[in-house]
Amino acid sequence: MLGYEVTVFEAEAKPGGMLTYAIPSYRLPKDIVEKEIQALDEYGIKIITNTKIGQKITLDELRQQGFQAFYIAIGTGASIMPVIEGLEENDRVIGGLDFLYKINNNQEITIGEEVMVIGGGNTAIDAARTAKRRGAGEVTIVYRRTREEMPAEREEIEEAEKEGIKIQFLQNIKAAKLNDRYKLVVELVNMRLGEFDKSGRRRPVEIETSSFTKEIDLLILAIGQKPVLDGLFDKEPVEVNRDGTIYCCSPKGETAVKDIFAGGDVVTGPSTVVEAIGQAQKAAEAIDQYLSGGQEEYPWKVMDPIEVAFDPEEEPVSYPRAEKVLLPLRERGINTEVEKTWDRTTACKEATRCLRCEYKKEEKEEEEKL
Repeated sequence: MLGYEVTVFEAEAKPGGMLTYAIPSYRLPKDIVEKEIQALDEYGIKIITNTKIGQKITLDELRQQGFQAFYIAIGTGASIMPVIEGLEENDRVIGGLDFLYKINNNQEITIGEEVMVIGGGNTAIDAARTAKRRGAGEVTIVYRRTREEMPAEREEIEEAEKEGIKIQFLQNIKAAKLNDRYKLVVELVNMRLGEFDKSGRRRPVEIETSSFTKEIDLLILAIGQKPVLDGLFDKEPVEVNRDGTIYCCSPKGETAVKDIFAGGDVVTGPSTVVEAIGQAQKAAEAIDQYLSGGQEEYPWKVMDPIEVAFDPEEEPVSYPRAEKVLLPLRERGINTEVEKTWDRTTACKEATRCLRCEYKKEEKEEEEKL
C-alpha cells in the first residue's frame, strides 16, 4: 500500500503459515484463508513457496538480487518436547503442532480410540477437539496446574468440555512406553501448587508416591512452541533471546541489523493472529521510514468520518452484549466452522456500542488534557 514491490518467501507448499497448517478448519475454514491469500496475490504481492530462507538461499544473496529490507515473520513452528523417559522414536507420541500440521495437510495419521493431550494452551485444546472430530472415542487433556492457570481461551475450554473432552487438572506426565499389545502406557503423577514463579503463577510441585498409569493409543504433547531459525542468521548479527525468539530494539520490530525487521510469534512467542497483524503494520511503517523517510499518515490509519446514530450526551447503552452464535453440538462436523457470524442487525448494534466506547475514551482524554 506504500508503493513498494513485495515478495513473500514461504517454506511450505502453500502460503498462510499457522492459518493454513495449524488452526483447525472448525475455527478457521480453509476457503476463507485461501480467499484472503488470493486477494494479496491480486493486489500484486509475489508469493514464492517451497523456499526456506537460510537453507536454499541466504539473506545476503537476496540483498545481491536487489532486496533492500527484510521482515522476518516465521512464527514458532516447532513443538517443545519434554525430556522424559520413553518419548524417543515412539510413533505413538507426537507434538501438538505436528499433529495439527498433518491433519491440515491431509497426511495419514493413526489416532486410535483413546487420546491424551498434555498441555493447557490453545494448541492443546485445538489438538484435543480435532482428535475428537477425527474419530477418537475418549480424549483427555492433562494439565499440571488448575483451570484458573490454563492459558487457553475460556470459551475454547468450555466448548471442548461440551464436546465431551475430559480435562484432568493438577497432573503431569512422567514416562511413556509401549507394551506388548502396541498400546502406549503413560505414567502420570498428581501435582500441587507451590510458591509463585517468575511467570506470576504458582509452581506445580510433584506429590511423591502419587503416580499411576493409563493405557492409551496416542499421546499429543502441546506444552509449548519455539521458533526454528535453521541458519537464517548464521551470517547476520541479529540478537536472539534464550528461548529462540528474535530480540527487537523497538516496538516496530527493528533489530540490530538496519535492514532486518521482525514481528509476530517469532518475537513475542506464541500469541494471537491479531497481535501478529498489528506488529506487521508497525513494522511496515518502520521499513518505510528506513527506506524513504516515511510519511505522516499511513493507509491503515486513515478512516473516513463515521456518522453515529446516537446522542453522545445520552447515557451509555444498557443492553447486554450479544452472545456468540455457536453451531449446535449435533451439527459440528470435521471441518464445519463452529462459531458463526452475527446477522446484520446484531452486528450494527454491537458496532454502535464500540463506537460509543471509543467516543467516551477520546472525550475522557480531552478532559484530562484540560
